[in-house]
Amino acid sequence: MFLLNAVNFHAGQVYHLFDDASFTQQLYSFYSNPAEMVDEMKLWYIHFLILIALGKSFIVCDAQVTSPPGADLFIHAVQLMPETTYLIQDFITSSEILCCMALYYLAVDSRVSAYDKIGQAIQDDDITAPLPVFAESEQRTAAMAIQIGLSRVMSVVMNSVYRRDGSRNLSFISSTQKALRSVAGVSQDLATHFSLPSTGPGGGVSRISGHLNIFYHQCIVVATRPFLFAFLEKRLASSEEEASAQFWKDPIGHILMIGIESSKRISTILRLLKDQHLIETFLPFEIESAFSAGTYLAIAEANFPSIFKDDSSPLQTITETLDVLVARGNAAARGRLSELEHLRRILGETGQLLSCEADSRWPSAQTLPMMDSATRSRRPSEGTVTVGCNWEAFQTPQAGDGSMAVEMDLVDWVEGASTEKLHSQPHHLNAIAECLDSWESTSWLDSLSYDV
Repeated sequence: MFLLNAVNFHAGQVYHLFDDASFTQQLYSFYSNPAEMVDEMKLWYIHFLILIALGKSFIVCDAQVTSPPGADLFIHAVQLMPETTYLIQDFITSSEILCCMALYYLAVDSRVSAYDKIGQAIQDDDITAPLPVFAESEQRTAAMAIQIGLSRVMSVVMNSVYRRDGSRNLSFISSTQKALRSVAGVSQDLATHFSLPSTGPGGGVSRISGHLNIFYHQCIVVATRPFLFAFLEKRLASSEEEASAQFWKDPIGHILMIGIESSKRISTILRLLKDQHLIETFLPFEIESAFSAGTYLAIAEANFPSIFKDDSSPLQTITETLDVLVARGNAAARGRLSELEHLRRILGETGQLLSCEADSRWPSAQTLPMMDSATRSRRPSEGTVTVGCNWEAFQTPQAGDGSMAVEMDLVDWVEGASTEKLHSQPHHLNAIAECLDSWESTSWLDSLSYDV
């Protein structure tokens, strides 16, 4: 029961891996006569072995072992798996088993096997029933709805923004718009049910709030990352003056800043979880979010060293988080940490080629507010901005009745990870998405080799 409760604690709030009531009842039946029940309850027994393997992996942290705790139980369960025709006889239990197997494979960084099992278990397009409502827990209902919403956003990004062969298509612009608007749609529910407290004394964060807020920002990071890659290509392929002019002219600056903001906020939430010893050791989600944020910040640092000149703590926090996971025996974290360090070495050499220096051509923590004012001063009516952007949408109303709207301060975006507002305002995301409406008519990407 302890191991099953561990599974519920670590994964049960956002994933359905087994039905608690019916599984517990069968557990008592099994222990009444284990030798006989193994054959009579074959599917249940396989399910039981995988859940116990997951439970052991959640609670045992040992960097000295060469395989995840519970791996022997998982292997035994895989060996007992019947043919697909047998699984159809109890498709609900079979789906739960395959989902558990997929989660375990994903945690041990065996993605091909994980995707194979989850594809057998269920297809998202086949789900037509409404989301479940847990009458006893409004928070659990909200958590599942937000998790599913963000998962669908991530699916859109991975299937349309990125391509299997590594090439890029200009349709990623509209896909990015769709992703940002979808994330904005989740923002209010996230702030209502899973807002994060202030980072001062007495502040704390729950596992579920941390997980969902990290996932929220990871969607933004992954959706905007192609623009960061494209801008790095632009800098490598053109002069410093040309690249700088494009940054200040087009909405690329706002797009990159929202990505930097979300990366920094992922770093802050990870630090909060780490300080409370709530970092998830076995499941891969903290690893992937840390790696996504780390790569984004590393590339951004190479492009805009002024922003990070006096503050390297976000990247340091990412590295420390991965170090903690490595120390607890997570082999996947060791690989991600090595890749991130290798990337930073390469970018250090690239920075020398770019002659990156903290000068007035690039934004800094002090000049970011000026960037917003300068950009907004070049409205489309003046003929100097070619993209269709509702600049008024970048205004944030001040507290109090009848107060005048004030300009959104981009320095608050980038440095806001140290405040209690650890989620992006939905109207900011919608405004950035709107800025991309006429992006395809600009010449910003013309010099890049995109597959259309």
